[in-house]
Amino acid sequence: MRALNVQLPWAWLIVHGFKTYELRTRRTLTRGRVAIRATKFDRDAAAAVRRRFPDLALANDDELKRLKSCVLGTAEISDCVPVAELADVTERSRVPLSRQGGWPIAWVLKKPQALKRPLPCPVTPGPVTWATVPARVAQQLRGQVSGNSSSKRA
Repeated sequence: MRALNVQLPWAWLIVHGFKTYELRTRRTLTRGRVAIRATKFDRDAAAAVRRRFPDLALANDDELKRLKSCVLGTAEISDCVPVAELADVTERSRVPLSRQGGWPIAWVLKKPQALKRPLPCPVTPGPVTWATVPARVAQQLRGQVSGNSSSKRA
């Protein structure tokens, strides 16, 4: 199984159903269910999300930091759309307008499923979009997501 590497807090927002657009520099041909793997924690991004969306039940910074290098859940990639064609990019990406520069493509994410217990999934470090989920972690992941449907928090 492939995992999409996403920084925190964005990965958390995806699996909990709050972020349905993942902004990227280019399109992907990948469609269907992928694991969502958390990479480094961006404190400034978390603060910006909390300022822009004060009613969102975002996990606290310490909780988010503990999720680094873990698979948090899954989501389906259904499409890629130029950001310029979208009227609701800030609401659906949860990326404040001031932080959207340089990300011209929105990957459309559907049917998120958050794991009850995130799974540690270390991979080779570096600026990569995709990681291969080790077989052992993929098996645990499938066990947790079967029948588990995530819904938005608060």
